Amino acid sequence: MYRKDSEGWLKHADFIVLDLLCLQISFILAYVLSGYGWNPYHIMLYRNMSIFLELADLLVIFCYDTMKGVLKKGYYRDFVVTLKHSIMVGGLAILYLFLLQQGGDYSRLALFLTILLYTGITYLVRELRKKSLKKQMQNGGERSLLIITSGEVARRVVDNMKENNYARFRIAGVSVIDEDWIGRKVEDIPVVANEETTPKYVCKEWIDEVLIVISDDIPYPIELIKKLSETGVTIHLNLTKVTNVPGIARGALRQAERGQEQPAQLPGPGAGAGCRGGLGEAGPRSAYDAACGAIFPGRRDLRRRYPRFFLL
Repeated sequence: MYRKDSEGWLKHADFIVLDLLCLQISFILAYVLSGYGWNPYHIMLYRNMSIFLELADLLVIFCYDTMKGVLKKGYYRDFVVTLKHSIMVGGLAILYLFLLQQGGDYSRLALFLTILLYTGITYLVRELRKKSLKKQMQNGGERSLLIITSGEVARRVVDNMKENNYARFRIAGVSVIDEDWIGRKVEDIPVVANEETTPKYVCKEWIDEVLIVISDDIPYPIELIKKLSETGVTIHLNLTKVTNVPGIARGALRQAERGQEQPAQLPGPGAGAGCRGGLGEAGPRSAYDAACGAIFPGRRDLRRRYPRFFLL
């Protein structure tokens, strides 16, 4: 089953919270540097402005789509976006004071310093956060990923996965289905299985998700996909290539391309009744199911008793 990590702006909630905190820090520092004291919140006008700035910041984030592709932006592009974002927030603050006819009571220096400090602080914090996340991308997280590919494109697939590991997978290994590469390494990632041994490896090593990317001249391994679907493991397919695979609904592919959560309608009975155990009704017990049960005999029972801990 395809599962999105988060929807819309929620996947950048950490950047949004940091942005709001940076804006408040800039607001306080600007008030202090203007020589008015240490607490801007005891004055009604400044207290209202602090609340409005947060709302304006959120409005610009959503309307300007500031956080879109934030991890992929370089230093210059991120600075330009941050600068434009700050100018728009400052413009809204000026409009707010104009509409309330309180522009004469609010310090122009404090407002200018707020926007200036906000631009610098939020840019710095955002870059530090990106650096931290990219380090996590290199080290990997809790979810393990098995890459199933062909020998011709193996190095390219692994390189792309390492460079764009935004979901922070821990790459458990590589399975090369058209050649016997077991024991070798692809970009420091060990080749752990071939087409025959991949299903058993998925059960034995507790792989969370599988990515299947093969070269254009090799047909999709339908039988392998059937066996993997029986394990209940999350399967990621190359949608541009899998449209010709029989048994996968085109409607599901179109919805998956739009980013909607959709079950991977893979051929074969008893999907989800393998060693990972489906949450629904178990299908006919296959020889592969029996093999998985022999490796982890109590795995299905645990999943049925504690489904909350088995989201994949």
